Amino acid sequence: MQRINKILEAICCSPKQRNILVSSEVISCKIGYIGMMSILAMMSVTVIDVFLRWFGYAILGCMEITELLLGIMAFYSFSWCYCEDKHLKIEVVTEKFSDKTRCITNLLGSLVGLIFFGSIAWGAYGFAIDSYMRKEVTPLLNIPLFPIKAAIGIASVLFVFQLITISIDRVAKIITLKRKNN
Repeated sequence: MQRINKILEAICCSPKQRNILVSSEVISCKIGYIGMMSILAMMSVTVIDVFLRWFGYAILGCMEITELLLGIMAFYSFSWCYCEDKHLKIEVVTEKFSDKTRCITNLLGSLVGLIFFGSIAWGAYGFAIDSYMRKEVTPLLNIPLFPIKAAIGIASVLFVFQLITISIDRVAKIITLKRKNN
């Protein structure tokens, strides 16, 4: 965290901007627990439903609950995976690259992620507002959908802030490596 703060300071971000980016990085690394709890809840509901079906009973809306939790699990796990460096990488190819080239490919990946998750965040808020206005609910249990759509938007925004911080870090690393080589 100190390294990121120093890099942001060197790039002339205002203290307020630095605080926002560093805070979002910390929050992004913690929200993975929401994803973990979602997958635990999904597994529990599914196991209980399968067990009850042996006795001729079933959990009403099990599929709906699982689908809603799946969205939460996925989007709240992306940031955590990136923090823990558990995301997909093509190490077979990139391990042969120089440090500078590896930083550049990581920067490009972060920029593509910024575009992708920025679009998702933008769309999720539109969908959440639309869902709220139309009072959209699940067919069986009548669970409102707008909180889930808004939660996906929030997770995407946090991931975008994290990707901004990572992109700044990669640019700083590239500059540092360039200075070392000169």
